[in-house]
Amino acid sequence: MELTNEKYESVREKLRKLQALAERGYGGEVEAAKAGIKRLCERYGITPEELLEMQDNDKKERYTFTVGRTNLMRTLFTQCCCKVMKVNSYNCWHVGRDRIRLEITKAQFIEINELFEWHKANLERERDEQLKLLAQAYIMKHNLFSGVKNEDDEDKPLTHEDLIRLQKVMLMEATLADRHFQKQLESK
Repeated sequence: MELTNEKYESVREKLRKLQALAERGYGGEVEAAKAGIKRLCERYGITPEELLEMQDNDKKERYTFTVGRTNLMRTLFTQCCCKVMKVNSYNCWHVGRDRIRLEITKAQFIEINELFEWHKANLERERDEQLKLLAQAYIMKHNLFSGVKNEDDEDKPLTHEDLIRLQKVMLMEATLADRHFQKQLESK
């Protein structure tokens, strides 16, 4: 039976390749492949045979995901679930403050888990980069510079990466609100 779950197929394919390497590899390749198989199976709590033979059937079980407490991560998790399950909404149970339990198939669990973990790490990297750009844009918007030039400062040509970063900062600066600080001076 052909499975439609792309991520499940990806995990199965990875397991097949690792098993082939474990059977036909040389020296350290065999040990590394066996360790990879063990890690993959431990990650999902199944045996290699179960993963290779598992069919995407309607047998559903309850699985718990650690999502986090922020609305951002809960929204991201919701979108990953809807994409995998091909639905616009779903029922879940909140377990504690940072976990969500779903009743889904094992294949859906694997795909949701992989998809969410990848997007979570990617979103965190993007957020960190955007915060750096925001700080630079804010400083530029409000001219928070000393105005004093160091003696050892020299004008260097900008690299391609510098130009791209500067363009991003300028675009972000244009989106900031146009509020200005007013000095509060008292005269006596």
